[in-house]
Amino acid sequence: LAKDLVVTNKTSKTISLAICYKDAVANEWMVRGWFNIDPVSKKTISLNTDNGLIYLHGEAGKSMWGCKGQDSSRTFNVVSSKFFYKKDKERPKGDNVRGASFCMTKIKDNGQFRFDFVD
Repeated sequence: LAKDLVVTNKTSKTISLAICYKDAVANEWMVRGWFNIDPVSKKTISLNTDNGLIYLHGEAGKSMWGCKGQDSSRTFNVVSSKFFYKKDKERPKGDNVRGASFCMTKIKDNGQFRFDFVD
């Protein structure tokens, strides 16, 4: 059931990544953060999903990556510290609860999700 998300950070900053995906076991949309991706590096994150869509949001200081205003954009709550919650039933626990723009990403032919952060 697990699918890999391969994230490439092509920037000079560490990016903190939040993900929304449909968990295959719980059959619920889950929102998780933060995964740190070092500058100019690649990270593989294994997700327990059988769905072909996920949503991503990235932050590095005041820089943000998402799809605000686009049809594929969705807003989910995030907090400053690590979090994990059921999208439709819970809110993240922590400081600075805020809405963040997440960008839809579709699975590729090789069974992986891929996303590149660029300046």
